[in-house]
Amino acid sequence: MNIEEQHKQITIRFAIVAALAVALIIPTVLIDVLVSDRWTFYRQAVYEIKNTWSADQVLIGPTIIIPVADDEGDERRFQRVAFMPKNLDLHVDASHQFRSRNIFTTPVLEFSVSAEGSFAAIDLDELMERHEHVFIEHAVVSFAVSDVRGFQDGRMLVNNQTVNLSPMDTGFGKSLNGSATEAMLRDGGNFDFTATLRASGSIRVVPHADQSLIRITSSWPHPKFDGDTLPTSRVVTESGFEASWTGNLINRGFNQKLYLPGTGITYQGEMVGGWRSPDQPPDYIPASGFYMTGSSDHSIRRQDPFGENLPQVGFTVYDPVTPYRKVSRTVKYGILFVILTFGAILCMELVTPVQFHYVQYLVIGTALVIFFLTLLSISEHTGFGLAYFIAATIMTLMLSAYSHFSSRNRLITAAMISLLLLLYGVLYLILQLENYALLVGTGLLLLLLGVLMW
Repeated sequence: MNIEEQHKQITIRFAIVAALAVALIIPTVLIDVLVSDRWTFYRQAVYEIKNTWSADQVLIGPTIIIPVADDEGDERRFQRVAFMPKNLDLHVDASHQFRSRNIFTTPVLEFSVSAEGSFAAIDLDELMERHEHVFIEHAVVSFAVSDVRGFQDGRMLVNNQTVNLSPMDTGFGKSLNGSATEAMLRDGGNFDFTATLRASGSIRVVPHADQSLIRITSSWPHPKFDGDTLPTSRVVTESGFEASWTGNLINRGFNQKLYLPGTGITYQGEMVGGWRSPDQPPDYIPASGFYMTGSSDHSIRRQDPFGENLPQVGFTVYDPVTPYRKVSRTVKYGILFVILTFGAILCMELVTPVQFHYVQYLVIGTALVIFFLTLLSISEHTGFGLAYFIAATIMTLMLSAYSHFSSRNRLITAAMISLLLLLYGVLYLILQLENYALLVGTGLLLLLLGVLMW
């Protein structure tokens, strides 16, 4: 056989093997779709667990809420005036536990909150001059949460006197409220609030006082501080974390006195409905999250106290144990695994008398693809690290034995073992070094390209 004929056969062989590698993209993509489906099932299970436990919690309070009203013709326009505290020292102590649905498990939070501080004196005479009706008898000291289902128990002291708590909607969401006396409103006073609550995945606090100190401790070792500002100090260890934030009347982003919406008042003092501007038609219903910063110009700020517009500080439970993200990233390297393995086998064929049949190429490629399915199925029960080791060990043993009995060549067997150990080891390294994954992966490709060229 002349050199030209030999080159032609090598070219044809490379082309056929390349076509087989391209064909294996289809099952790789299908496994990636399966990973996405399983990830969706996991998120659905997590949603069901957290929906029955409690939603994410946003805390705001205590605040003083005083209902007021003004007569406009035959109608009476109700509002609620919210007064922020002068200072606030709020501490959240959270612990985590795990809840399961089928084979899926997710962490949830249970925490205690204690808030101490004081209110400045309120000029009730000025408030009465501004509004025709001031319902002092319905004034409350209110502590609000975004999901009242998370409340387990609560206690409030106003001026060192225990007040009875009752739930109602005050404009900041469902709240626990204690009556505020006229003496306390006129002279100011201190408060002490404690409660036990639940949260699903995050706890956030609105630093609403003139001077706020927010402290959060938790047993969860992987917090994601994703509030509007990062902690002024934090310590994260394997047994949990401690973090603190400070705020003041300038950086909190809203006034000391807010006007909250309302179109009516119940016999219990609960405000109902949304505020309607006189400029709007009677059937106009504004979004429930609107509130006012002043009553003189009837201006409305489109801000939701439990949305993203008010400054919030806190953390979200980041769960690094969830395997689907890493499995999905691993599958992305599937076709690269096949190409590098096929390329290595072709190079070995050039320096040895052994040649693999195209069906054997297809079997080896199929095994490389099934590795990702094996990794997915095991990681749902053992975690990603152990699952990766088991799946990589199984595939290395199977492919090495298959190569040995197919070629009866120790050099090819040793080369196959070395190649698979290198590929699986480097891929695991890439998955662990998320910030340097692109750099390490590119370096590996350059190295293998250099070996191929040599």
